[in-house]
Amino acid sequence: MFNKYVDKTSVSSWNSIIADLARSGDSIEALRAFSSMRKLNLFPNRSTFPCTIKSCSALFDLRIGMQAHQQAFIFGFEYDVFVSSALVDMYSKCGNLSDARALFDEIPHRNVVSWTSMIAGYVQNGAGYEAICLFKDLLSEERRNAWFEDDNFVDSVMVGSVLSACSRVCWKSVTEGVHGFVIKRGFERFLGVGNTLMDAYAKCGKMDVSRKVFDGMDEKDAFSWNSMISEYAQNGLSAEAFHVFSDMMKSGKVTCNAVTLSAMLLACANSGALQVGKCIHDQVIKMALEDNVVVGTSIIDMYCKCGRIEIARKAFDRMREKNVKSWTALVAGYGMHGRAKDAMEVFYNMVRSGVRPNYITFVSVLASCSHAGLLKEGWHWFNRMKCEFNVEPGIEHYSCMVDLLGRAGYLNEAYELIKEMKVSPDFIIWGSLLAACRIHKNVELGEISARKLFELDPSNCGYYVLLSNIYADAGRWDDVERMRVSMKSHGLLKTPAFSIVELKGLTPEACNFIWPLFVMVNLYLEHDV
Repeated sequence: MFNKYVDKTSVSSWNSIIADLARSGDSIEALRAFSSMRKLNLFPNRSTFPCTIKSCSALFDLRIGMQAHQQAFIFGFEYDVFVSSALVDMYSKCGNLSDARALFDEIPHRNVVSWTSMIAGYVQNGAGYEAICLFKDLLSEERRNAWFEDDNFVDSVMVGSVLSACSRVCWKSVTEGVHGFVIKRGFERFLGVGNTLMDAYAKCGKMDVSRKVFDGMDEKDAFSWNSMISEYAQNGLSAEAFHVFSDMMKSGKVTCNAVTLSAMLLACANSGALQVGKCIHDQVIKMALEDNVVVGTSIIDMYCKCGRIEIARKAFDRMREKNVKSWTALVAGYGMHGRAKDAMEVFYNMVRSGVRPNYITFVSVLASCSHAGLLKEGWHWFNRMKCEFNVEPGIEHYSCMVDLLGRAGYLNEAYELIKEMKVSPDFIIWGSLLAACRIHKNVELGEISARKLFELDPSNCGYYVLLSNIYADAGRWDDVERMRVSMKSHGLLKTPAFSIVELKGLTPEACNFIWPLFVMVNLYLEHDV
């Protein structure tokens, strides 16, 4: 730790050692250095504690962090602005927001680090609303105190945290307000601010504005390109994702990485672009990323959604490491292809391997049971998901169970389950029951379901048609005519059906934009960019 030229009796020497260890990420050794210093009866000063406390934060060790807090209190540095800011950060990272906020409120003279630590703490713990409210408090305090008004007081790091909070709460108006603040203070020139602003608009569903922010950025890094591709892919805008990927390759400034390839695989999955997906898979192999659990899971999902379940299974079997998303992707894949027994076998293997299923896993399991009519298995896992795996049933799980019961003819049981739901049933729930009533010719429950659907989704003519068909099966022609008149009075027309045919691994609407990209990706791989 020390060499022979360093004075072990000097607090500043110990401070340098602690700071160097903390900066290098060796948090345990940094704390040991602090302990060794105290054993020599040396008194820490205001420069000792911030790095010591940051080491506790890096280890997410609340117990040791509280001991460091106690030491800071004993030596009278608890309310030093840099020490207290480090403590706020430590409590936040350890998930103790109440103590973090209590300490923040007691800081006599807060600086940019104090405010940023508390705002970032809220964001890290999913409290986006509280983070935005605190930022508003900062701006109010700035307006009240002339000495406080300083463009440098709010820095780009703080603005990035506030925009991350906007991403979490998905408030377009707040995001626009912060965007105005960014322009006013000149923060748009910072790359990190541009990246978080772009993400915030995308999370609010304003992809057009997000793209304008992206296009207006003077500098773009890998995060910028990957975020734009990912947001397009996650919003089902595969064509735009492919175009951005194409622009990224043409720029020659950024090379693709695991995040890029995962996003591209999602875009391929959403659009059925099997050929492009295969090219991306080839690049994954070339970059030795098959063992990356995120990329591997994306490969499974892509092949499942493109109808190549056997290739998906081979990709799954080749993965050295599998997480809950990997298992769930294969369970969902088998389920969507009507292979419920295979889906359940994978699920059983998942549980036996010690991987705990999550909310999405149980949606896939129950959907598989529903499509295959596995009533016994569906009830079994629906009842066990809460008591054994602590997964609270949500709207998707209830939807699967209503569909499962309805398909099996247990309409009254399905209706009772709807009435017992802890969440408000949506149009999917009532639509499943209405469809089951059509199959099993249950007029009474069909009318109940239809009335709920007319309230929830009045512009959907399909519900009127279904109820009309139920009446027709029952020979109630006056009610059939009443449905037709009602549809006409509401200006509703029956939507014509259509089919999509795959051509060489591509759907027709995808051919125009995917095929040129397919050629580009091939060239990209051939030149081994």
